Formats: sequence, C-alpha cells, structure tokens
Amino acid sequence: MLVIQFEPKKGIWAEDKDSVEKLKKNFFGTERNGKVFLDIEEALYIITFMNGKCMFREEEMGFNELASYYAEKNPRLFIQYNAFRDWRDRGLVLKSMESLGEPPAKRKKRWKQYPSKKLKPLKLECRAHWYPGSMFSVIEDEETGKMLFKDYWI
Repeated sequence: MLVIQFEPKKGIWAEDKDSVEKLKKNFFGTERNGKVFLDIEEALYIITFMNGKCMFREEEMGFNELASYYAEKNPRLFIQYNAFRDWRDRGLVLKSMESLGEPPAKRKKRWKQYPSKKLKPLKLECRAHWYPGSMFSVIEDEETGKMLFKDYWI
C-alpha cells in the first residue's frame, strides 16, 4: 500500500521503503534524505488513482480534506490538479520549477523529448471565450474543438 504523510509545516512526503520505491519508479516527487516529497497535485493524484493513503498524524485524510488545506492559499488548485491529472493520464510527467530545487543554470536535462510533430500555424474562423481566473477557454464550434483536441491536444 502506498502511504504518504502530511504535516502543514513540512508538506507531503512518503518515507516507508515500499512507498518511496513505488513513487520513484513512477517519477513522483523529489527525493531528499531517503524521503520523497510531493507537490499537492501529485498527492491528490496518488490518493485518487493509485489507492494511496494520506496520513495526518494517526488519521487518514481524504482528497477534499487535503485539497482544502492548499486551496486556501491557491484558489486555482483544482484547475492545476485537473491539468496535472490529464497530462499524467497521457503518460507525461510534470514537475513544478520549485520541485527541481536547483538554479536553472545547474539543471541537468532530466526528461525525455516528447515526440511531437512540427506545429503548423492555423488560421481559424471561430470564437474562444477565455476565463482568465480559471485558466481555460471554451470554443462552442464542436468540429473545431474536436480537431484542436485530436491534432494539437488543445
């Protein structure tokens, strides 16, 4: 069983050997001193899709309990979590710049190049409604929306 720990001042981490190994194998978190520290989006994904347990002292925390603690500081948390989940489900690994921990000049290339084709500029005759506070837009033209999703993952 995958078990992660939560303490408000320390963050979210895994420390038991099995959990640490499973998280490292699946490219979750940042390892420090034998523990794997997680971003909130990673922890929520683990709870939801990997049958992970999040423990706060001796009590198990659910998705909403953990998310509500972080949502006070980040009102866009659920939007970021959905983007993280969507990319993970596509086989892509996202890392926040903060989780890399090193200055940009010292970072080594730690990722594989995503196999993408060259993007061809498009000129579309459609209208997109942008919701800046929620970081998404809506195109009501179903055919254009399907094409953008299928060909460009937009």
